[in-house]
Amino acid sequence: MTPATSPNKSDSVRLGLHSCHTGTCKSKKTRCDKKTPCSSCARAGKKCTYPPNGPRVRRTKKTMMAEMAGRIAVLERSLAEVAALKGSGAPAKDNCTANDPSNTANHSRLSDDLLLNEGSSSQYFNEVLVAKIIGEDKSIEAALKRSHTKQSTCSPSPFDAMGILSSPCFSQRPSIFHPSKATAMELWNRYLNKVEICIGLKLIHVPTGEVRVYSTINDPNSTSFEDLAFCYSIYFAATISLEESNSLLMLDKNAQLSYYKAGIEQAFAQGDFLNRPTLTVLRALAIYLSAVRIHNRGKSIWILNGLAIRIAQSLGLHREGTQLKPPPFESELRRRVRWHLITRDSRAGEDYGLDDPNIYVSGSEVNLPRNIDDADICPDMEELPPEKNGWTDMTFSLINIDLAKTLEKVKNAMSSRNTLCEDERRSIISEAQSQVQKRLEKCNQVTPFSVLRYTAPISSCKNSTSSQVSNGLRSTMEDSKACP
Repeated sequence: MTPATSPNKSDSVRLGLHSCHTGTCKSKKTRCDKKTPCSSCARAGKKCTYPPNGPRVRRTKKTMMAEMAGRIAVLERSLAEVAALKGSGAPAKDNCTANDPSNTANHSRLSDDLLLNEGSSSQYFNEVLVAKIIGEDKSIEAALKRSHTKQSTCSPSPFDAMGILSSPCFSQRPSIFHPSKATAMELWNRYLNKVEICIGLKLIHVPTGEVRVYSTINDPNSTSFEDLAFCYSIYFAATISLEESNSLLMLDKNAQLSYYKAGIEQAFAQGDFLNRPTLTVLRALAIYLSAVRIHNRGKSIWILNGLAIRIAQSLGLHREGTQLKPPPFESELRRRVRWHLITRDSRAGEDYGLDDPNIYVSGSEVNLPRNIDDADICPDMEELPPEKNGWTDMTFSLINIDLAKTLEKVKNAMSSRNTLCEDERRSIISEAQSQVQKRLEKCNQVTPFSVLRYTAPISSCKNSTSSQVSNGLRSTMEDSKACP
């Protein structure tokens, strides 16, 4: 070790007292290992220096305000540049596109793409804001890599959904995980009152679903695997909504969730759900994945949602029911499941930092579910009733579909480098807002559920507007890069 690299006694004392001064530890408030250089600065590729001996110098309020003012100034300059490009960049775009036929939609999105490599694994991002932030801040990139490495050593979690691909254990039936009758009935009612409204699109036809649930509760040992999976997914989703002190929990909450999770996994495995899927199994999988996503927004949920979409395709749910000619009641339930899966697929991709257009939503040939109540349809009916004009059990779900389709219109416009201007993009959002308000006109804002149903779509509309602005900003930035 050379004298230049060997810290002397005073260096050791200094490193033992202070974190690095100019690196990432101070700016990101992370723990410094006090090496030379420290590991955070080494990962970020930044210079690492330590403060001199003596009392620690505290940052004054004036210094912090100056730093904040500097950051705001940088942001204002960036916005000013974008505003200037928005006023003068449109003609350049046309000339550039005409002169360079290779300037395609896929090429235009390359600036948004980011690939993080960690050994043999990698993570891909193409959502403009996520990719930009991670690409510019190496400490965030390093943190993502560290979290990916640590996941393999974590203890089993009830929110790790990969267990649905477990091997069957034929020595014990899945029914051994079924709760008592009283607990099961309470969980079913809680699902209807607390969970179904929040889980996405309405999946269950309550009158027929109730018969299926109570038949399972009465005799779980003789129940089919698909019905057990259906019930366990309901119990799992309902348990997530419970407080730790709730009397329905026989164990602590995570242990109880793991118990029902084991029941779901074995019901799927012993029922051979990949080779012999049914609409009931698919509905159970959709409920389970929606519930798990509340606490697990990792890549696995997005991938497994793709598995559910492929199962739906194997059942023909991607084709309109009137073409396949199943009974009218079954056609309506198939539409509900199909639209739930494809709208959830976009949102799960957003969690993972992906912003690709969803061809399932924009190119779907399946009709929307009808705006009717569950009581209006039954299995033996020969024809579906006409849609209602007022608020029904399906109105909230239809609003979610309207918003999902609107976001896909904006994504498709941006992805295809369409000449869609800002006013036209705003027109798309405005049209969706008008449609939502039209559906909300007959909503009675008296009960708490009604208030939730009324306010949630309005909040989603605001989120759509924010997404539209983000996409518009990306379009302008891409035009400026493609046509300097």
